[in-house]
Amino acid sequence: MESKDFNRIWKFIAECEVFTLATSYQDQPYCTPCFYAFDEMDQLLIFKSSVETKHVQDLLKNPTVAGSILPKKLAIGQVKGIQFTGTAKPVQQGLCTDPLKLEQLYYSRFPIARTVDGELWFITLETVKLTDSKLGFGKKLNWSRVRKAKKEQYR
Repeated sequence: MESKDFNRIWKFIAECEVFTLATSYQDQPYCTPCFYAFDEMDQLLIFKSSVETKHVQDLLKNPTVAGSILPKKLAIGQVKGIQFTGTAKPVQQGLCTDPLKLEQLYYSRFPIARTVDGELWFITLETVKLTDSKLGFGKKLNWSRVRKAKKEQYR
């Protein structure tokens, strides 16, 4: 994929502000809408939620997630949206490299969220698919995180 295609994906994610988060635990799926900020450099979605919620309880047991992002206004005949997979983790458990950066990104986008109870979470995007009918019927742009292979240990 060309860099302009990556830019289309990241631009669309950055323009939107709500995603649908899909979780699952013990074969029981669940989904909920969440406001988010986007860390384009590390391909992370940042959101805030309370530990009492069903989706956070699911995340604590199974951090693998899926989701979708749609534009604020849907237009008949113009299909555009994101489907993604990833792994969710709390920001404050020391699992991200720069918690202050993620806090700044989220609270600069949603300052009122500082007054709401809950924790910040981040989703490390693993796969992203952008469907955009403006690029042609059925046109999809796919992105996957490239992971470095672990070296095998020889005995």
